[in-house]
Amino acid sequence: MIGSRPAPSLPDMKGPGEFSVPNGRTEAPQRGSANDRIIASWSRFGPYLVSTILLILGYLHYAPGAAYSLSAEHYRAWSFPAFRYSDLIWLYLRDELDRRPLPYIDYPLEYPPLTGLMSWLLSWSPDLPAYFALTYALLATCALLAVWALQHVNGANVWLFAASPALFFYTGHQWDMAAIGITALAVLALERGREGWGVAGLIAATSLKLFPVVFIAAAVVERIRDRRYRSAAGISLFFAVGSVAINLPVAMLNIEGWSFFFRWNRDRLADSGIWVLWRGVPTDDLTRWSAVAALAGGIALSALVFRSRGPIMIPLGATYLLWWLLVNKTFTTHLMLWAFLSIALLSAPWWLWGLISAIDLAGFQLGNYLNLYNVSDFQNTPLIRKAVTNIYDPMQIARSVVLFVSVLWGVHVVRMEGLRASYVAIGTKLRSHPSLARVPSKLSGVSRMKSWLA
Repeated sequence: MIGSRPAPSLPDMKGPGEFSVPNGRTEAPQRGSANDRIIASWSRFGPYLVSTILLILGYLHYAPGAAYSLSAEHYRAWSFPAFRYSDLIWLYLRDELDRRPLPYIDYPLEYPPLTGLMSWLLSWSPDLPAYFALTYALLATCALLAVWALQHVNGANVWLFAASPALFFYTGHQWDMAAIGITALAVLALERGREGWGVAGLIAATSLKLFPVVFIAAAVVERIRDRRYRSAAGISLFFAVGSVAINLPVAMLNIEGWSFFFRWNRDRLADSGIWVLWRGVPTDDLTRWSAVAALAGGIALSALVFRSRGPIMIPLGATYLLWWLLVNKTFTTHLMLWAFLSIALLSAPWWLWGLISAIDLAGFQLGNYLNLYNVSDFQNTPLIRKAVTNIYDPMQIARSVVLFVSVLWGVHVVRMEGLRASYVAIGTKLRSHPSLARVPSKLSGVSRMKSWLA
């Protein structure tokens, strides 16, 4: 059942004079060279420094918009041409949060309940600039918590998240970073065998954004494969009860307000990703196709791991997530945050990180340009109309190709026993997967960096 169950681990594989530090890195002995100490310090503190710089720049980029508090239309008319639009500011103005209305009760909200609770608590700020500053501080803290968690998740590469341009683009753009921070902490807890904390974190994260549910599915699949049926049932029951406890009170107060999130996602146009190839198909049909594709892909990925050995929860969950992003009928640019989280958990190669970063940069700027179409002064501009017709669809296909390549990398990690072995928690007993004792570990972070510098 749910509890603090020790996770399997690799046997001691350290060389003479070395000792373990988080994320499978190896710290040089005290008498090592100055170069080794510098590299070890950068490996430890560098992700925080880089991500903090990106977060500060992100705040400076979006904060001026908080001064345009006359109306939602007033803010959009400024932010779109300035390429500084933030949903956090616009939703504050659209929903008149300065009056402290109750989400789902007084107005519908296109987010799960805990996001509504956060926005309501923060709405007690004295004005819009204070609201945005406090909201950004909370989301930036969640980003740094994600960096800390990824640095401690064995098998992950924290740099792929900490150095991603998405931290600059989207931390102040949408609410997703709150769910990402909690998801990263929950994944770490599950890897360390702290199932209770891990599932509780995923309950909270899924009540902020739906995507983290993939890691519950992956944890259950791993336990079924290992014939740990009682643990699989316990996780499923705990997650179900926790989710109902959060959602049921809101649904009982106003079922229409609570269900708006589901109806809104169901009725959204399938105007992004691979679905631009079927623009003539009715939205209802594409919604079903997208759901069937997501479910079929999840089943196929699960089938790949049932004869595998070693830990699969993290790489399988990350690959589930990438597949979901690929076939989801609606893809907005801020969802790239979840792609960067996934490839960090999969420790993807840097060339793939570069591809994702490049397509994200291009997509973000193109999205800013196309947003001008929402401003009346620009709606009839010929270049914008041509861009919608001739640039938007190719960009969607290009991003889908990059996401598909990321899915293939996830499949590669899931299928390769040596790569899966890196996800074994260090410092615990080797129980469920004794064959991993014969699997060599990956290079430590310091060794990889020394090789790269060489």
